[in-house]
Amino acid sequence: APVHYYEANRLAPLYFQNDGGVWYWYRADGTRLEETGLTPDQMKSGQNMFVVEAFIDNSGNRVFIVYGYGWKGTFAAGLFFKSVIYPDISSYSNSWYVYRWNDSNKDGFVDLSEIVSTPVVQG
Repeated sequence: APVHYYEANRLAPLYFQNDGGVWYWYRADGTRLEETGLTPDQMKSGQNMFVVEAFIDNSGNRVFIVYGYGWKGTFAAGLFFKSVIYPDISSYSNSWYVYRWNDSNKDGFVDLSEIVSTPVVQG
């Protein structure tokens, strides 16, 4: 519910939306991030993306959000945050990052080594 609130009111830097059967992240100003597009077939084949974002809301609360397209993307987000970002958090100076996960071993589960460590897009 809090993520929905922040996204629906365009308080979060990014929000996601289905556009013609393709999932995308959009900037709060409505700009579609083309690089983040994924179809249901791509997700079924073991691809996913997730967002990591931090901002201060209108009440001065520090807000941190990590989640993906579905549970696998969300699991990847938590795993990547815990293992990669948090230990070196001071080097992450942007407000948001979008990363990609590819199930390269086709076991249907997220492995840290399958997460591409270079952001798809950031800002």
